[in-house]
Amino acid sequence: VFLLTKDDWLALAATSSVPRTDGKVVWYAVNGYGRTGLGAYFAANSAALEGRLAHLDASIGVEDWLSAVSSASLVLTDSFHGVCFAVIFGRPFAVLLSKGPKSRRMRDFLSALGLSGRMFEDPSEMPPVAELDRPIDFSDVHVRMAAMREELAEFLKTSLERPVAVDAARVRSRRAAVRGMALLQVWGLLGAWWRVGK
Repeated sequence: VFLLTKDDWLALAATSSVPRTDGKVVWYAVNGYGRTGLGAYFAANSAALEGRLAHLDASIGVEDWLSAVSSASLVLTDSFHGVCFAVIFGRPFAVLLSKGPKSRRMRDFLSALGLSGRMFEDPSEMPPVAELDRPIDFSDVHVRMAAMREELAEFLKTSLERPVAVDAARVRSRRAAVRGMALLQVWGLLGAWWRVGK
């Protein structure tokens, strides 16, 4: 996600055929806790959200999803990728952390960017929409992201240039296993052909 720039992702979002979500609060939840928790938040903030909610689900295309997130006034999510793209596009966001081990990745990521104040474990902890909807100063965040992008690119380059040790005996045993399976399949086909011919 972060090897591409904001402009790269916006170019893809520009190919969307659906209307932009300017002024909308876009929500994207990928797990049951997130859907339930965000539902409780919506109920508690129904007046502020009246006519402003736009739900994204997994059935829409990538371009449409990117367009919606890039043009939202606020992104509410439980998704790591929802957060990543809100940050890339510089959109205000809040994330409802899941109760599982995946929340560690989210915590580490947002902490590294200085955005820990945007994650919540319970919908009752989330501030009112008007407070979340305020612009975030992403200047420092994008500097940190650029450093992360350089570090990631260097890691990939180093990893790809490093020679890989090959265990010849293991390769031979895998080749033998594949040949054996292929022979069994051929014998099975020949047997089936022979039975049909009788």
